This record gives sequence, structure tokens and C-alpha cells, in this order.
Amino acid sequence: MVTPVIDLKTISVPPLHTEAVIHILHVDDELGLLKTTKQILETLGPFQVQTAQSVNEALKQLEEIDFDVIVSDYEMPEKTGLDFLRELRENGNNTPLILFTGRGREEIAIKALNLGASRYCNKVGKPQTVYGELSHSIQQVVEKRNAEKALRQKQEMLEAVTQNVGAGLALISKDYRILWANKLLHDIHPTVEGELCYDIFSKRDSVCLGCGVKEILETGKDKVVHEQEVTNPSGQTITLEITATPIRDEKGDIIAVEEISIDITERKRTEKALKEAKNRFETYLNLARVIMVALDANGDITYANKKFCEVFESNEKEIVGKNWFANFIPKRIRSQTETVFRKAVSGEIEPFGQYENSILTKNGEERIVNWRNIALKDETGKIVGTLSSGEDITERKKMEQKLKKSEEKYRKQFEEALDAIFLADAKTGILIDCNRAATELVGKPKSELIGKHQRVLHIGKETEDGFKGGFKFHRNEDPSKVLEEQVITKNGEIKNVAIKATIFEVGNKRIMQGTFRDITKQKMAEEALMESEENYRALINAMNDTTWVIDFDGNFVDVNDAAVNTLGYSREELLSMGPRDLSKDMPEEAIKKLIDSMPADGIQVFEAIHFTKDGKTIPVEISSSLVTYQGKSTILSIARDITDRKKAEAAMNTMVAKLERVIEKLHVVGKGTRHDARNKLSVIANNVYLAKQFLTSDHKSSEYLDAIDSAVGQINGIFDFARIYEMIGLEDRTYINVEKSIEEAVILFSGLGHTKLETDCGGLLVMADSQLRQIFYNLMDNSVKHAQKLTKIRVYYKENKDDLRLIYEDDGVGVPVNEKDLIFKEGYGKGTGYGLYLIHKICETYGWSIKETGTPGKGAQFTITIPKQDKNWKITHQLQ
Repeated sequence: MVTPVIDLKTISVPPLHTEAVIHILHVDDELGLLKTTKQILETLGPFQVQTAQSVNEALKQLEEIDFDVIVSDYEMPEKTGLDFLRELRENGNNTPLILFTGRGREEIAIKALNLGASRYCNKVGKPQTVYGELSHSIQQVVEKRNAEKALRQKQEMLEAVTQNVGAGLALISKDYRILWANKLLHDIHPTVEGELCYDIFSKRDSVCLGCGVKEILETGKDKVVHEQEVTNPSGQTITLEITATPIRDEKGDIIAVEEISIDITERKRTEKALKEAKNRFETYLNLARVIMVALDANGDITYANKKFCEVFESNEKEIVGKNWFANFIPKRIRSQTETVFRKAVSGEIEPFGQYENSILTKNGEERIVNWRNIALKDETGKIVGTLSSGEDITERKKMEQKLKKSEEKYRKQFEEALDAIFLADAKTGILIDCNRAATELVGKPKSELIGKHQRVLHIGKETEDGFKGGFKFHRNEDPSKVLEEQVITKNGEIKNVAIKATIFEVGNKRIMQGTFRDITKQKMAEEALMESEENYRALINAMNDTTWVIDFDGNFVDVNDAAVNTLGYSREELLSMGPRDLSKDMPEEAIKKLIDSMPADGIQVFEAIHFTKDGKTIPVEISSSLVTYQGKSTILSIARDITDRKKAEAAMNTMVAKLERVIEKLHVVGKGTRHDARNKLSVIANNVYLAKQFLTSDHKSSEYLDAIDSAVGQINGIFDFARIYEMIGLEDRTYINVEKSIEEAVILFSGLGHTKLETDCGGLLVMADSQLRQIFYNLMDNSVKHAQKLTKIRVYYKENKDDLRLIYEDDGVGVPVNEKDLIFKEGYGKGTGYGLYLIHKICETYGWSIKETGTPGKGAQFTITIPKQDKNWKITHQLQ
């Protein structure tokens, strides 16, 4: 065997990419943002920026120019940033891509990173920060790409000529014997030289099917590449990519064949996984805009955006310079609105923040707009104007009015219901409302009932925790079961009632609705029947409700006068009939089942439809109990007309459906509006930044520009708060990996720097949704902003018998004792005041609680307490 000698000095390695200028392709559908970004970047570094307003335009440029890096927005017409990234990679273009988009795109950022994006940069914020981070990311990505390219070229050269490579190399003779092999093959087969290749590698007795050596020897080809599955020494099946090339003598005759074998098993798996992942990804486009207008101190319009012009049915030239109050505010509120504005500008009253008012369009139509306002100040702090963003809520207001009318209709039916209805807090038993029939039942006005405990209604013994009657049974076991109880009136009279309950949620509070039916007369009738059947006739005829006695064969044996008057049949006709003749839509089997299942010592309650003799239908609720009639066991049934109740229920269902539609529409409008507004705000901020580059630090205009910059930042903060707040409680909760949520928060949070992060939450799953990541993001943001001397953050948990404590702590200055509760209130603190407030609201939605438990001076510590079970008795956490 002859081992070839190779002089490494003769190897020529291509030089690393050292070109000074970095060529950038910036893709965004916002022309103003493209212009300002190009100007800013080209002043910050050795950048040459070319722009494209769509993915298709960018792809055309890529066919002609080899860019060093691509900077792309996510949401664009026709194709999104993810579509762009996916198409590049599918076409073999591996140019680094940085996703440059706004807040609220965290899920998109994670998908992009998984697809192969190099970085994710947030384009919302102060230009100094945004473009400082972007330019740094561009240089890092390009440096990394150049280094990887040089290393790859060097490795390819070395692998082609040396023995210490990551691929198997062998020289094979014309009779298929191995003449030479590199170190990797020697490590696998120490005695490889001299062996037959198909024997030692494939355990075969003859040449392998599709053998590259055989094909070269037979055809004289310069290269043959094929894939082959083999079994490695560990018994695993792997896939090899085998490249065979001929070795010729000085005459050109083939004397041997060189084979390079590369294990591509993982590559095959990765390709398969990527293909499956691509099929799962879906994209969406959502376009909406917000009204923006700026006024000077006189109330004259100095700026109006495109959405403003659309709503007011005018163009910018017709609007700018006009007085806001004289031209766009209805006369009936013009004077009052202008007075408030001038007092705010002059400093007589506190500057306004958010309000609603009517505006006039060009054709005189009134629209209602919800405004958020920021005061603009000069260098002395004097208010010189306002910047306002508005949302047209005219349609929402119309819907609210319709809902209000529906609610008033429901309230009227609630108040006029014949049955007494009490509403109480299911947890505490405190009465929160009742109808007129309820006050008549107990002889007390609402003022003496609302705010009192439910035990004031009942007589009898209290439970250990102070409840009376069947309240706890209805709350904890079966609210639909009808219970017989006694209530006491203001003058001491005892009344018998049948109670059925319904439990529903309003916000995060469980409410119990108890329907009390006065069955005093019924009980008296039952007692009278037992004592004297002579008195029975007078009692049941005194009842306003339809009443009859039924035998166990399903026949009427007695009826009262109300039954005759209500149903239109004569007494004789009714006594020849049974329930099957009145409830024609109820199968006889169902009627028989009701008769057979009569409780021995309780009341059977169900709903049915009665058909009168003239064909009318009456919805009724039937209460039945066993009585003795003429010495025999029979069934006494009382049917109450519940037509009004059914109307009330239908009205309530309609109101709830409308409310759900309103909430859905508000969510869609709010989400879309923020995206377009953020792009416009970024353009404003970029232009402010560029303007300041041409001004001296003491220039008078700098103060105005700073005021606009500050206002833009505050509006972005408001949008961030609204985006997160509207998502709270909308997602279905499932088990979420805590450690993964922390990792995702770190990816999206770029401000940790050299801070050390320790997590001891491996295997911990909690019942939550994607907002869990926002909790950790806001906690990290709080540490960076307020810890002052932050070097370490730690997240861990403690499992107790009844709950789990999830603990986040840093080594900063901590929280003063007198602020531990205040920091969770909306608007409190040095920043926006929304970060910890949102954490508190998210935890509250989950059924968790959060407290600051750190020691001042030693660092902040936030303890999140997660009960073992939620309100539906589901386990809230588990360990894998």
C-alpha cells in the first residue's frame, strides 16, 4: 500500500471577506420608514442601503445583486416577512436576514428565528436605541457570516487533502480492494487496508447495487455521487452520501477510485423536519389605521394624517391651518370644548389625557371619536399645542346604545317577573340585587336587603360558616335541584318557598341567582288534603295557577277552576283527559317516566308546553308532589305560566350575543389600528432624529423636537399596554413549560447585557397561556430599569402541600416597604406604570396572586402563588 504525500503549503485558501462597505437590502412597505432608515444607517457605519417596498421587488434585486444582509419588516402586502424568509431558503439563498418589526410580534419573531432568521430587532422606540441596536446587529451578522464562510472554505480544503476530516476517505483499486483510508475509517475499521470495500463496509459477498466505483470503471465518468443506507458498527442504520472520482495515470487511464463518504443522516432528518414545519406555518395580513392630529396653542391644525382626512372627508391642504373648533366641532359643544382646551393650554387646569367627543365631517355628519392627547411643550415648559390620536367609535357607541336598551328591557322583565329573584355573591352570600316580587315576598324594601347576608331571608339553624337554607348545597353540589325552604317576612310571617338556583360569572366573580316561588298555599293545600278533603276543593280553586290531581295511570281525577278557565276545556272534558292531551309535544314515554319517578318526600319540577283548546301554546313550569286523595296516593301538579320568564331569558341571551359580537369587533379594530399607527409613529420619530442631527444642541427647535419624541414614546407605551391588556383572558389555558417561557422572554428582551440569569424550573409546567412569557419579560424589564446595580437574576420554585410558589428575584436595590403594595397599581412608578400592573392582572386572570417579598437593599423578590387547583378543580401545575 502506498500512502500519498501532500504538501500543505501548496493549498490556496480563499481570503476572508474584508470589503469595508456592507451592502444592505431593506424591505418595508412604508416608504417614509425606508427613507429615514437609509439616512440614519448610512450615517452610523460603513453601510450602503438599497430599499424595496415589497417582497417581490426585493427578490428581483437579489437576482442581480449579492447583498451582505437583508433587513425586513414582517407585515407587508401580498407576502409577509416570513413568506420572504421561507422563499429565500427554499431557493438556496442563505443571505442573513434580520426581522425588523414592532412590538407585539414576539410569536412571529420566534417563528422567524426557528426558520433561520439571524436576528430580531424591535423598530419601536427612540431612534438612537433602535438604530444603534440594528447597526450593531448588522455588523455582527455579517462578521459571523464572513467568518463562517472562511472557516467552511478552509475545512473543505483540509477535508479534501488530509486524513483528519469528518468524512470517510478511501482509495479503492480496480478489483475493489481498499488501498488507503483516512483516520476516521481507521477508527471504525482498524484493518481496513487490503479488504474488499463491499465486504467490510456493507457486509456483502458482491459489489453493491448502484456502486459508484463500478460505474466509474465501466463508464469512465469524472464523478459519481449517490446515497446509500448502511449499518454502522453500533448497529444503527445511517445514510451516507458517497462521492466517487477516478485517479488516472499520466496516460489518462484509470488506476484507482477515490471515495468520500459523508454521514448525512441528521441532514436528512433536519430536511424532513423543516419541510414539515413549513407546512404548519400560516400567515395573515391585518390593516387598520388611527386618526392623528396636532393643534397649536390657538387650536389651529398643524398636522393631520391620511386617516384623519378620510374620516373628515377632506384632503390635507383643506385641513391644515383651519381652526379645529370652528370647523370640526358641533356648535352645541363648541364653546365648552374650546374653553377647556384654552384653560389646559394656559395652565389653568391639568392637561387633559383621554376623552370622547363628537366631530363634524365635511358633509356635516357627526362622528364620535375617542381621543388620547399629549401636551406639546417648548423649552421653558410652556404648553404650545397638543398631539392627539383618535379612534372612530361611532359604530361601537351605536352598539352600546342597543345593548343598553336590551339591558333595560331585560331589567324590566326581571323586575316584573312573578317569581321572587335574589342575586347574591356565591362566595360570601351577600345579596347584591333582587326584583319587586322578592321585596313583596319578604315585606322589605331593597334598601333593607341589598348588602345583607342571605341568612336574613331564612329561619332555622345556621351552618358553621354562617349560611342558612340550601345556599351551600346549590353552590357546591347541584344548583338546578329544587329545594323547599322557609323564609321570614319583616313582620315575622313564615312562608314556604321552592328555590331553584343558577350560577354564572360576571368578571371574575361568581353570582348565584335564586328563584323563590311562594308555595305557602300549595303547602297549605297539601296539608288540607291530608287533614280534610272537604277543604281541598276550596283551596285548589283559590289558586291562580292551573292545578290538577293525577292518578298513576296518567289520568286527571280532579282539576281546579283555573285549569278550566286557562285551557278552555270544560271540567268534564278535562276529567276525561290526562297530561298527554295537554302536552302534545311530549312523548307518552317521557310522561310515564315522570310519573314513575315521583319523589316520595320532595317536589318534582320541570318545564312543558300546554296546548289550549283553541290551539294556543303556554310555556309552563310544573311542580308536582305526592298527596292522598280519596284515600289513594295521587299526584298534585301545579302549572305556572312562565311566558314572561321565557321572554326575559330570550332577551338576556340576545343581549349576551350582542355583547360578544361587540367585544370581537373591538378586538379586531384595536389590533389592526395599532400596527398602522406604530409605523406612522416610527416615521415621525425617525424624522425627528434626522432633524436633530442638523441642529446644535442649544437650538431653540430642539425642545420642540424633544416634546414630539417624548409624545411618540408615550403613545407607543399606551399601544403596548392596550395590546397586552386586551389579550388577557382570551386564550385557552394549557400546560406551559416555565423554563421555555423564560427563554423566549430572554430572546425578545435585548437589555440584559452581562446580567447572569439562573433558572431552576426544569420540568415545571403550569396551567397558563402565552401571557406567561409577558410576566417574565415585564419582570426583567423592571429589574433592568430599577435595580440600579443589577448583576444577577434568579427564577426558581417551591412546591408546598396546597400551592406552588414561583419566585423571581434580582440583586438590585430592592423595593421600599411602603411601596410593596403600590407598585402593582396602574400608573404607579417612574416609568409608564403598566409593567407590574399588567403582571398583577395576568396573575389575577389565572387565579394566581403576586407579592413583592424581597428585603430592601438586598434585591427585589416577586413571589407568585399558584393554588394546587383552580376554581374548576383542575390541577394547575405538574412536574415532568
